[in-house]
Amino acid sequence: MNQIYNARQSIRREEMDGSTPLQHCLYMAIELYYVVWIDLDSEGGLCRLLVANLTSIQMIRTWSYVLLIDTTYKKNKQKWPLCEVIGMTPTNHILVAFCLMRDEATVSYSWVLQGLRDILGTAQTPRVIVTDRDEGLSAAIRDVFPDVRHLLCIWHIANDVDNMVDKSCGGKKNQQGKVFRKSQWKPLVESSTLDEFEQRW
Repeated sequence: MNQIYNARQSIRREEMDGSTPLQHCLYMAIELYYVVWIDLDSEGGLCRLLVANLTSIQMIRTWSYVLLIDTTYKKNKQKWPLCEVIGMTPTNHILVAFCLMRDEATVSYSWVLQGLRDILGTAQTPRVIVTDRDEGLSAAIRDVFPDVRHLLCIWHIANDVDNMVDKSCGGKKNQQGKVFRKSQWKPLVESSTLDEFEQRW
């Protein structure tokens, strides 16, 4: 496995020809005819990089009803958040665009959503945007898409419930959260009527 890993790294270094991973990513996106938006700071440094595939753009213009937006937390070499915009199609979901951002401030998310609005065009507006409970992203959605319904992702909420129960029961990851989620929380959120919800609550 080490030999394969080293060979792949050697090929990548050769392809990059002295450029940084971020420079190479930008170069490849332009070479492969991706749509690219770049936002620079006052000193010419990169603030944000938004990349979208043309095929994905065509698909999301057809099925723009539901969008999922999530940000991975500083998993890349630059330690920048990576924001992914995913659209739902009849056959499954598609990655519409991704954006490397210097921070997770409202202004950064607003910039991403303005780019998304450009991708969709004036005739298309999503009906629903699903996110985790990121306050900067929530504020940006209210600014850029004020008429779109903003829903919270049930998976993220369930994880938060797990963590909160674990902490209140004496420690981190002590399995109490999972037991509570499966026995109490899951039936509650899956209630099919208001009466059923009230009884389980």
